[in-house]
Amino acid sequence: MSFIREIVKEASRTVNTVLGDLCVFTNKDGDQRTIYVVIDKNKEVFSEYNVLAGYQTTGTICKVDVEDLLIGCHITDEDLMTYRIDGLIKETLSKYYVTLVAESAC
Repeated sequence: MSFIREIVKEASRTVNTVLGDLCVFTNKDGDQRTIYVVIDKNKEVFSEYNVLAGYQTTGTICKVDVEDLLIGCHITDEDLMTYRIDGLIKETLSKYYVTLVAESAC
């Protein structure tokens, strides 16, 4: 079972490398590392009545790139746009799906 988990994690990293943007991840201690993040700036949000309520920015981060995902950490993309990780949408075996809030463009 461990072997399959390693394959899934590596496949997830490959997907993020191909589809993602090269970003700088900064944790709350100020430590930085370069990772790939798939950022979706126009994710539709629906109400409980299945009516479009608006749009949000979301991100997909591989767990192997970030040991512990902390709400409040920051991601800066190639366009120097900085996002704060605002919440966890879903966690899978290999990825974190998070909501991102744009803070500033450097």
